[in-house]
Amino acid sequence: MRANRKAWVVAVEMGYGHLRAARPLASLAYQGKLTTADLYDGIPKNDRLIWEESTKLYHAISRLEEKGVFGALAFKIFDYFQRVDDVGGGKSKPTFQLKQGYKLIRKGWGRDLIEKLNKNPLPLIATFFTIGHMAEYWGYRGPVYVLVTDADVSRAWAPINPATSRLVYLAPTARAKERLASYGVNPKNIFITGFPLPRELLGPSSKTAKKNLERRLKILGERGGRPTAVTFAIGGAGAQSKIGLEIIESLAPLIRKGAISLFLIAGTHSKLALKFYNQAEKSGLGEFLNKGISVIQNETKEEYFKVFNETLAKTDILWTKPSELSFYAGLGIPIIMAPPLGAHEEKNREWLTEVGAGVPEEEPREAGRWLPEMIRNGRLAAAARAGFEKIEKNGVENISKIVFSKKT
Repeated sequence: MRANRKAWVVAVEMGYGHLRAARPLASLAYQGKLTTADLYDGIPKNDRLIWEESTKLYHAISRLEEKGVFGALAFKIFDYFQRVDDVGGGKSKPTFQLKQGYKLIRKGWGRDLIEKLNKNPLPLIATFFTIGHMAEYWGYRGPVYVLVTDADVSRAWAPINPATSRLVYLAPTARAKERLASYGVNPKNIFITGFPLPRELLGPSSKTAKKNLERRLKILGERGGRPTAVTFAIGGAGAQSKIGLEIIESLAPLIRKGAISLFLIAGTHSKLALKFYNQAEKSGLGEFLNKGISVIQNETKEEYFKVFNETLAKTDILWTKPSELSFYAGLGIPIIMAPPLGAHEEKNREWLTEVGAGVPEEEPREAGRWLPEMIRNGRLAAAARAGFEKIEKNGVENISKIVFSKKT
C-alpha cells in the first residue's frame, strides 16, 4: 500500500452528479478538501469561460425537452452525439464531443490545473472524464483514476487513443467495464468498484442503511404507523419541474389524509421552490406546509448535499430521473423512475430495471391512484430489497484499496 494515503479528488460544479460522486471521497482527499476543476483558486480566465459555457450548454440542453416539439427534437439531435456506442472490439471512433474536448485541451484548457496538481503528484481521482484527459495530455506525474458516474458510458469517457492510455477507470458496474473495454481501454486498467455512497447513510458495515431499510419495509408493508415518505428530487439543471407540480396536485388528498408525506427537493433553484410553494397553496395544502409537504431549497450545493442526505435517511420512496442517484437504490431506497434525460440515463434506467430496484413512473397526474396500489401490492418493497441486496455499497472502500495499492 502507498504510504501517503491521500489523493487529489477532482470534480466539476456542472450539475450535481460529478460532485455527488466526489463528496463521499473527501476522506481520501488531500487536506480533506475536494478540488473543482472549473472553480479553483487562480483558474485562468479562459479556462473559467470554457467551463462556464459548458455549464450553460448543459443546463440549456437538459431543459430542451420541456420546450415543446422543437425543443424535444433539438435535444434528440444533441443526445445523438452522446449515445452509447455498441460497436465492440475497440473499433469505435472518437465522438464529436470527445474531439471538441481534445481540441480545447490542445489549445491550453486544463494546463494550469494540472501544473498546480503536479507540484504534489498524489494519485488523482477525477469524477469527470475531461479532467482525466487533461491530466494525461498535460503530463500529470502521478497515477490518474477516472470514476465513472453512470451504469454505462459513451465513447466520450474513453481517451482519444484508448489502447495506449495509462488512465485507470473505476467502474460502478460490470456493464460499464465491458463498455470501456469495447472502446479499446485495456481491461487491466478497469476496476469494478461500485459507486461511492455517503458514509452517513451507510454506517459501519452498512448498519445504518440496514436499519433504515428495516424501518422502510415496515412502512411499505403498511405496518409503520406513520405516513409513507415520498421524496421527489430535481436534477442540477432544474429540469422536469412540471412532474413535481403534478405530483403535488395528485397526492394532495393523500397528504391531507395523513397517508403520504411529500418532500420536494428544489436544490439550489429558488424560483423552482417558489413554484412548488405556490402549487401547494393552489392544491389546498397551505396548512400542511412543513408538515405533510416540505419544499427543500438551499443556497449552496454544499448545503444541498447535506440536507438531501438527511432527507434520504427518512425517505421511503425516491422519485427521480435515473441519474447517478440510481446507485442510491443500493441503500435500500426504491426508485420511481421519471423519464430519462439523455442516453446515459436511458442506460441507467435499463440497469435499474434489470436489478429490480427501480419502477417506471406512471402518469404523474394520477399518482394518487397508482402509488398506493404499488405500496399495497409490494412492488416498492421488493424494489427496496433488490437494490439493497444486489447493488454494491462499498464504493469508497473499494476505490481506496485500488488507488492506494502499489499495483496500480
